[in-house]
Amino acid sequence: MNNHSLSIAYHKWATLKVVGHIRTLPKEIHKQEIKSVFPSLFDTLLHMLEVDELWLTRIKNRAISVNENNTIEQLFANYVTLLNEYEQLGHDVLDRLVTYKSSEGIEYENICYEIIQHVVNHGTYHRGNISAMLRQLGNKTISTDYIYFLRERADIER
Repeated sequence: MNNHSLSIAYHKWATLKVVGHIRTLPKEIHKQEIKSVFPSLFDTLLHMLEVDELWLTRIKNRAISVNENNTIEQLFANYVTLLNEYEQLGHDVLDRLVTYKSSEGIEYENICYEIIQHVVNHGTYHRGNISAMLRQLGNKTISTDYIYFLRERADIER
């Protein structure tokens, strides 16, 4: 497994772990307003999903899918599908130059693996936001540190 595949696997593991944890909390917590980067846990997760999808559409040069994401269950199911698509990106794609327009309409080019690194970093940033939000709401958080991912993979491979 190359570094980019490992990064995608980590992003999937950490993101689904966080969404899975939030799914176990009372439903009223999901959309409870809080002062943070986004107004609720759900809004933060929705932003993460939408950004991950935006980047995948740029990589694959396709239109954005329109999915229902009104509940944590719908969001979780759609995130699983999306992250599986990221995992299925071929090694030949990772070195490809991707041309896209920013949300401001400016054209840019990046190598796919640079975009993957951005997606992973973006996810890490917002998982950190979610941890802080969970604490503010009086709930426990879960660790999604990269080293725990590596340890879990090592335990599975033994």
